[in-house]
Amino acid sequence: MTQYKMLLRLAAETGEGLDDFLFVSPWPETRLHYTLFRDSNGTREHACVEFRCARAYRRVALHQAGPLALAIGWESWNSIVEVVDSAWLAEMKSNESEPRDENWKPHHYVIVSEELGVFEVAASDYKRVITKANPLIRDGPLT
Repeated sequence: MTQYKMLLRLAAETGEGLDDFLFVSPWPETRLHYTLFRDSNGTREHACVEFRCARAYRRVALHQAGPLALAIGWESWNSIVEVVDSAWLAEMKSNESEPRDENWKPHHYVIVSEELGVFEVAASDYKRVITKANPLIRDGPLT
């Protein structure tokens, strides 16, 4: 039976919110950039969740992913949730023509958000980075 395990709340405190989602995928890392804002003092920080050794991802609108979003539960929205015993991972493994690296242990991560919809990624792990500056804006000319 599929189970859902909440791992990390992206908006950790009451009054925090998320917006300005941007998805970037320089394989094998897959990054989801977003703005974290705090209503109490107006602070806006830029954050990124980096999924390492990503093998696949998909994103669907919230109205198209109703069953998954409901199964995860609204209290876990704006969080990284792991799908345990994932049918999606099982399907990927069964479709592989050659065995993959035996050391790679995939996880099925999901983020559900009203603004983002449902974002799913199969990756080895993840990390979150919060910065004051927007990591997508560079100083100087682009090379």
